[in-house]
Formats: sequence, structure tokens, C-alpha cells
Amino acid sequence: MGELAKELEEINEKYELKEILSLNLKNKSAALLFKEKNGEKNCVMYIEKKYISESEIKNMVVCIKDTKLTFTNGPFFNFECCFDVPDLYTSTLIKPATDGMINKYRFSELYLFEETYEEYRKICLPYFLSQIHNNQWVHNILDGKTEQNRVLFKNDDFLVAADLKWDMKDMDKIYLLVILTRRDVYSLRQLDSSFLEILKTISLTCKVKDCYLFP
Repeated sequence: MGELAKELEEINEKYELKEILSLNLKNKSAALLFKEKNGEKNCVMYIEKKYISESEIKNMVVCIKDTKLTFTNGPFFNFECCFDVPDLYTSTLIKPATDGMINKYRFSELYLFEETYEEYRKICLPYFLSQIHNNQWVHNILDGKTEQNRVLFKNDDFLVAADLKWDMKDMDKIYLLVILTRRDVYSLRQLDSSFLEILKTISLTCKVKDCYLFP
């Protein structure tokens, strides 16, 4: 917590909000870009409102205050109100943030391309290789340096970990990663018959239903 507090304090003092990268009203999330006031460094903060637990829902009705009736029609009442319960948010801070990381959180139009193997070999693979330095966070997990409390399964070939998009509580938003221990695999394009045994093992062992006792 001390390290995080230091990083947030530095953002307040030395950075300024440059751009709202994205704003999603459906899942109540936003991505913000901050730029160093007297420098070139950038950082990204992703904020998402936490889910409402069952216990909170049961107590919310008795916590309603400051109601303002909007309209009524027969049995229907529409009104604005406040709930006397704290709003909790989950946040991800990326500091410093590269252009690639920034673009990941920036809203953009989606396009669908048909990629030939030749295009992959000449265009995509060289790009992947140029971005290897951005895979350090993956290596940290594989080496047991970070996020070990989020690793749910591990063997010699792969591990299963909870993605940072998931708070490990709200089962409606479960988001898991399967990471191969091999560090020379950069794309699904590289998967060939030599990976069949590993893929079969992943299919047999990565049972989210069994891990979390889903009904």
C-alpha cells in the first residue's frame, strides 16, 4: 500500500489529466490518460465500479434518501435517489504507459481483416518480436515474482491466472488467462501439431466449473 500511495501522490503532484481514453456507461468504467507536467512520461488509470453484493442489495432499500419523483404511471414509479452506501471502485494503474498500452485503452472503431500466413510472417510476427519488452509482466508471473495469489493452477507447461479485469469475487465477470511457460510463442499462428498434447491437457485440467463449484 505504501508503494501505491507514493505512485498516486506523484500523479497528483506531477501529472495532469490529458485525455479520457474511453468511457463505458454500460459497465460503468473509464480509462484516463495522465501526462507528466514537466516531462514526457505517461500513465493510464482504468477505473470500474465494483459489483453490488447480495448483502448490499438487501440493505439498499432501507438506505434510500433524497428521492425525487420523475413520473408515475399506474403501478410504475420512476424516481432519482441516493443510497446511503459507499460506492467502491476497482482501479488499474499503468505507470509508465507506452503508446501501445495507451492505445489498448483508447476507444476506437473495430475492423475485421483476413490475414494470410504470408502477411503474418512479414508484418505481424516482426511487430510481435519488436514488442517483446512489453511482456515483462508475463515473465514476472511465470517467475513467481508477482500476482502469485491470482495463480489458480500451474504445471510445467502452463498456468491459469485471474486477469486484473476480474476482482476474483463477482462470478458474473470471471476473466482468466492461460499462459504457456514457453516464452517463444507470440501468436496463435504458431500453434501446430506439436502443441496438441498441451492443448488437450489445458482442456482437461482448466475446468472453471470444477474450480469454483459452479452449479
